[in-house]
Amino acid sequence: MYHYGDGECDLSLYRDDVRVGDSVRYTRDRSRAFLLTDDMGSREITLAEAAETAKLMGCIVNAS
Repeated sequence: MYHYGDGECDLSLYRDDVRVGDSVRYTRDRSRAFLLTDDMGSREITLAEAAETAKLMGCIVNAS
């Protein structure tokens, strides 16, 4: 997990110091989430979708 100076937070999975798969970026207030894809694209997703993506990474986050 990486926290930016502006309060945003990225949740990513790394193997051997290389990011693998999709990542989730939360806004500063954690009210919105974005899926960051391997091909450098992004789209807004629901907090529930973000929680499901986090679960696939082996993390548990509060979806509310």
